[in-house]
Amino acid sequence: MEQGSKSKLNPKSRQFWIGIVVVLVVLVAAVLLYAASIAIDTSSVEVAECISLEGNEECILFPTFSGESLTDVETTFPDVFSTEYVMTLVVFTREHQEESLSWLPIMQELVDSHPGLSFYDIPLTPDISAIARGMSKLGTKGMIDSAYHANVIMVYTENREVFLEVMGIPDFEIPQLVITNMAGEVIWRIDALYSEEQVIALREQVALLFGD
Repeated sequence: MEQGSKSKLNPKSRQFWIGIVVVLVVLVAAVLLYAASIAIDTSSVEVAECISLEGNEECILFPTFSGESLTDVETTFPDVFSTEYVMTLVVFTREHQEESLSWLPIMQELVDSHPGLSFYDIPLTPDISAIARGMSKLGTKGMIDSAYHANVIMVYTENREVFLEVMGIPDFEIPQLVITNMAGEVIWRIDALYSEEQVIALREQVALLFGD
């Protein structure tokens, strides 16, 4: 009788583990399909010419591209700019995005004290597969406080080097903090590696713009 009981238990044990593997495979497949379903469309970076300045005055216009916020709102830059001045933090790597967490409260504080000011955080990322785009979005949502999700615009593009060319940035090694007017004309830009000195520089520039 004992031999018979053991022989009956072995198949059940194998079936149990096979069932566990099948369930895990199904769950992974479901997650990947969900990630693909929420993937943000890719965009191209396009150059536009300034139209509000006259004569020989130099102008750099924030390049045109589209993305999607962490609240699932499709957004096109610089069309979305709707305040007198706009702060835009542009990051190029995962490490930059982690560092941007220090900038977000500072920019929110400045916006709270200046009604004519708004801000965005743009991860400007090379084009990747739909599944990877979806997973990246989920990861970024988990990293950033939900209070800032509407300000974070995920952008995936095949030609992000155009952004460097327009803005006069040498490479993708350092994130950038840009202030533009409502038309997207660049007024001020600094390297956005977070430090007290750079925070002071930003505060001083905002105070200058608003005559504080």
